[in-house]
Amino acid sequence: MAGFKINADVIAGYAKKVDTTADDLNGATDSGSVLTVESFGVLGAQVGLGESYAHASEAIRRQLFGGCAALRSASEAFTQGHGAPRRG
Repeated sequence: MAGFKINADVIAGYAKKVDTTADDLNGATDSGSVLTVESFGVLGAQVGLGESYAHASEAIRRQLFGGCAALRSASEAFTQGHGAPRRG
């Protein structure tokens, strides 16, 4: 079986990229754009678009937060034992 080498600098760089991606993804959850019931007009209010949007939006936000948590966990795993700076 052939051996292989792991370059700690490459792993640390990858961990930083993953951490930065988590920051970017987290920023997407704070877009500041809020739709209200009025955003959907009278017809939208009659058919419940506001409520449907709120449910869908919350599901997507939960997925984004879950994705951020997974990326942060991966970043921490990459930095453990490699001397890379940890997120403070």
